Amino acid sequence: ALNLVGVDRQDLTRGDAVTRPGQWLFVTIVDVALTVIPGVDLRRRARLLAAVGSGEHPVWCRRLDDSFARLRFNTALPLAPGDRLVLRDPGSASTVAGAEIRDVTPTRRAADAPARLVQPLGARLLATGWTPVADLGSHAGLTTAAAEREIVAVGGVRIADWYVPEALVTDLRSRIATTAAEYHHAHPSEPGTPIAELAASLGITGDQLRALVTTMMDLGVDRGCIRISDHITRAAETAGGIALLAALRAAAFSPSPPEDLALARALVREGHCVELDGVYYSATAIDDARNRIVEALRERGSLTVADIRDLLGSTRKFVLPIVNHMDAQGVTRRRGDDRIPGPRSGLLAG
Repeated sequence: ALNLVGVDRQDLTRGDAVTRPGQWLFVTIVDVALTVIPGVDLRRRARLLAAVGSGEHPVWCRRLDDSFARLRFNTALPLAPGDRLVLRDPGSASTVAGAEIRDVTPTRRAADAPARLVQPLGARLLATGWTPVADLGSHAGLTTAAAEREIVAVGGVRIADWYVPEALVTDLRSRIATTAAEYHHAHPSEPGTPIAELAASLGITGDQLRALVTTMMDLGVDRGCIRISDHITRAAETAGGIALLAALRAAAFSPSPPEDLALARALVREGHCVELDGVYYSATAIDDARNRIVEALRERGSLTVADIRDLLGSTRKFVLPIVNHMDAQGVTRRRGDDRIPGPRSGLLAG
């Protein structure tokens, strides 16, 4: 007996079930193995009553062939493969068949069902292609561990949070490797095949693609792309890198902050950019600034920050990091508020 708190007696009817959340799958359509009572002429489509546990429920019965049928209930019920039902004709009040549930996630097309229903439980669980581990218990009517054993027995492979047919895993790995190689050949400057694009072409999700790639020795994930491990991508050769460098060079001494900091840092590592106090300049701009400052020092002997600001046609915000960089590099040396030639300016006598 159960002491149900907060439930009125009128809310309960014969056949109701008390379940834990997620323990059962509540379904309205199931496929069953059908055993017709000898001598009964069960029509191809019939309106029947199904005895489920202690309850009795109206159900439409559609025979799929001599062995299987599809049942459609008016209300969702907690059912699992292996559950047994009794089917009765409400008109004659007689039993017409017995049924054993085979599939609680039936095929969309009824015509496809018999081919699946003759398979063992593990194969039926794998029939959708990617079966979440979290769904195994409710879909199989077993513990998760028992359902996993059924799946492994028919060649299921665990990929992260899913079980996948071994043949499908082999096919997908081959297609991923081929596509990655072809993409690198066609786009050598790109980091790799975009995950969203490749996943869509394979008919799987981005998470499933990432999970598969982690099981492949020669592939990896890089900046939202699938790449071959030994493929070297230079940031300056990518479309984004080319665009960012062009923008930095166009605004040499007053550059805008880059939107893609990871890309900007990659350009710094490759020597195409210089980061000074959080400002990213193109390396050519810094070289140009050095040449201008050295030439002005040759002519004037010393420069103030304001002089350098005018020299570069920029503002103090962008010029001061450059001046400090020249000090650190030894191109200039500070004397009071002025900058004079440093040891690496090339202006000092031997």
